[in-house]
Amino acid sequence: MKSLAKNTVVYSLLTVFMIVFSFVYHLFSHGVSSKDMQFAFVWFLLSAGIYSVLLFVFPKFEKRAYYRLFMNLLNTASAWQVFGLVLKGVVDIAGGSSAYVPYFFIIANVAYGLSILAFVFVCLPFNRKKA
Repeated sequence: MKSLAKNTVVYSLLTVFMIVFSFVYHLFSHGVSSKDMQFAFVWFLLSAGIYSVLLFVFPKFEKRAYYRLFMNLLNTASAWQVFGLVLKGVVDIAGGSSAYVPYFFIIANVAYGLSILAFVFVCLPFNRKKA
């Protein structure tokens, strides 16, 4: 459970940072706001919630074979998602457009899919019969 406490603190600090960043950016954007940037912090909350629920449902989850792969993919997906939302918010506030913003969401969705696949491998019971 030490890992749960550590991840909860890290995700909480990232959430607070995103809220403060959004607020400060809004102050300097001359009254223009973006929903994408305002709600970017939600992804960190969702990632922390997913991780917490998994540790409560599967208590020995941290000791499984592909646990680190799952966590790294989940963290990577969350980071790409939030970065894409912040970049989309900045571009929206600036009044422009960018062809590269959708790629952040595509990468995030691929990483989320791979993390789900890694989770399946973590939770599969590998009952091998010895010959």
